[in-house]
Amino acid sequence: MSITIEDGSIILDANSYASEVDLKEYAQKLGKPLDGCVDVLLLSAMQYVENLHFVGNKYTKDQPLQWPRSGVSIDGFAVDVDEMPQQLINLQLSVALSIDGGVDPLAVQERVTSSETVDSISVSYEAGQATTATSPTIAAYENGLVRGGRGVSVRLSRA
Repeated sequence: MSITIEDGSIILDANSYASEVDLKEYAQKLGKPLDGCVDVLLLSAMQYVENLHFVGNKYTKDQPLQWPRSGVSIDGFAVDVDEMPQQLINLQLSVALSIDGGVDPLAVQERVTSSETVDSISVSYEAGQATTATSPTIAAYENGLVRGGRGVSVRLSRA
């Protein structure tokens, strides 16, 4: 499948915020050679990105992707409705690199069993085991883009 980039103009068959060139350059800057197929990595990363609960609202009800969005402010600066924030593109690129490195944030994470009893069935799991795998870089890019959780955003209004 080919990559079609959303540039803020609501492209109906868009399936990515980043291009193949973006991913290759991003990986090269970090000194991480890519093992996987670039377009597959980008599309896989989009599955994760598109399932996040972003701040603001979709700009139109018929757009295929979560972005462009209205009512978004990052670090105190308003994001234009036709703007694709670099932080969003970097988020997708970071997720793609993570997947290529063997850490897929959408994969089911098996918990490590520390003890097991067969008769009368007793199982104990290692303490502190995460139920999802994400890197600190992914979490940093999510900051300010997503509602609640890692990217805390609270809208206050006076009564």
